[in-house]
Amino acid sequence: SRALPYRNLAYVAKASMDLGSGGSVEKHTFEVKSLTRVSDAQPDARVETVITALVTDVVDGLGLPAARLGDLTPLANFCAANGIFISPVYEDQKEAKALLATLAEIAQCGMLWSDSRLKFVPYSDTAASGNGATYTPSSEPIPELTEDDLLPRGDGPIVRIKRKGVGGVKNHFQVKYSDRANEYNAATVESKDLGAIERFGVLSADVEEFPEICLGTVAQKLADFRRDRAAAVRNTYSFRLSLRWDRLEVMDIVALTYAPE
Repeated sequence: SRALPYRNLAYVAKASMDLGSGGSVEKHTFEVKSLTRVSDAQPDARVETVITALVTDVVDGLGLPAARLGDLTPLANFCAANGIFISPVYEDQKEAKALLATLAEIAQCGMLWSDSRLKFVPYSDTAASGNGATYTPSSEPIPELTEDDLLPRGDGPIVRIKRKGVGGVKNHFQVKYSDRANEYNAATVESKDLGAIERFGVLSADVEEFPEICLGTVAQKLADFRRDRAAAVRNTYSFRLSLRWDRLEVMDIVALTYAPE
């Protein structure tokens, strides 16, 4: 009969609670299990669930129609198969773009706007299975390009190649997260390329902070992904295409046959 209709608030009550002898109530900390959690055993949420809420929720999100969000199935399968789950806490107002970019980094995806939809495409080309999900990467090239498809670029080569020297590649990565096993205090995991460190010494990347992550296993996965991607992705190819290929999107895979003179 005394309940008050305060929406979106929770209260805790206990009969005969010992308040101690001090003049103020001691500080209490509570762990909240969201309705979007995967299960009671897995209190974190799926990454795609959080993305969908940020994009479509009319109160706490952008309030966009669901049709403005691309297919999240590849992202969902990749994250579930690799055990990537999160528990973000959004206490302060921030740009949605920054929040979504952080989620894309955690999910190891490229984020792009195309065909009037926000899309997320996983970087990984490695199949994985776990947690009832199977991730199968898309590795088949969409178009196969030849020199006939390329447009000239002044007096320079039609394909410009930049290759990062192996000695300048970062080989030590650290990820800071909120450790649930230690009352959500900050903890840090690291991932090292021991072979590169032996040859070139320790080249540390900036510490990445992801308080959305609450499990050390997830933070370790992300650190390992960053290490492997830094070592594998060293080449940049730049070229111009005709309007015939104007439907290509960022993250599309292409095959290029090019034999410079």
